[in-house]
Amino acid sequence: MEKPPKNVQPPEERFDPQMESFKYQLELLKLEIQSINETIGRIDKITQEAKNWAIVTWAGSIAIALGGTVPQKIHCAYCTIALLVLVY
Repeated sequence: MEKPPKNVQPPEERFDPQMESFKYQLELLKLEIQSINETIGRIDKITQEAKNWAIVTWAGSIAIALGGTVPQKIHCAYCTIALLVLVY
């Protein structure tokens, strides 16, 4: 039985250009997915803030339109907001 030469590396340690290319592409894909997830998170946050402002503006305009004293307006706004929170 012949012994393998001492300077030959095992198959898993050999340099494989295709495997290195694959690893590089995989890491690049992971970074792209992470970037997309962060962008989606920012868009979701901005959208939620816009919805919150719309609800507050709408509730305030309803309170002003209904008239009445200030405590009644505030109570009406709180009821409207609570109703919207239940709906969403």
